[in-house]
Amino acid sequence: MNKLLGLIGLAAILASCGSSGVAPDGSASIRITNLKTEYKTGQGEYVACDNVKQLDGTYASQTAVATYFTLVGGIKDLTVQLKGSTTSAYDNNYVKTISASELAALNTNDYRLTFYADSSAPGESGFLPQGIVVKPIATKVKLVTVNQADRVGSFYTFVTVNTSTGRNVKADTSGIVIPRVGTYTTCNIQGDTTETL
Repeated sequence: MNKLLGLIGLAAILASCGSSGVAPDGSASIRITNLKTEYKTGQGEYVACDNVKQLDGTYASQTAVATYFTLVGGIKDLTVQLKGSTTSAYDNNYVKTISASELAALNTNDYRLTFYADSSAPGESGFLPQGIVVKPIATKVKLVTVNQADRVGSFYTFVTVNTSTGRNVKADTSGIVIPRVGTYTTCNIQGDTTETL
């Protein structure tokens, strides 16, 4: 009973935050705490890139993305989706349901979900996702330079938690607390930072 009261109390606190949600039956709650990528500008902005120019002159088309959140309650699995801030044209390409075991546990209730967003659609411009590939290991954050003229939009994370009682709870990072990630056609890697995603 005390555990249930604690969950109800936490649910009330989480419900007051824009990046959180509580299952209708109170069986679980989620609060998204951060959204980052493996690419960061000198101004501290995490960015995503369609084409990433490596130090050796080659290009990559994947961006590692990490969503950090607090989960409380019985979790069956969760669905993560990247959503465009101005267009939903490719939102359905960027969705993946994963099991709780694919999350990296940071402590008792805090988790990190790390995945690759792949934009390798030949002949297309803009951040056109081909899919999400879950990668639960830590990735080194890299310092990049970008040209503001190459900015094609931004995205945020939408997470749906499916609880062990068959209900679901949703949360996203569309609010002002967690910045949206800017997307660029090209980024140029300058080197590694000391930060780990």
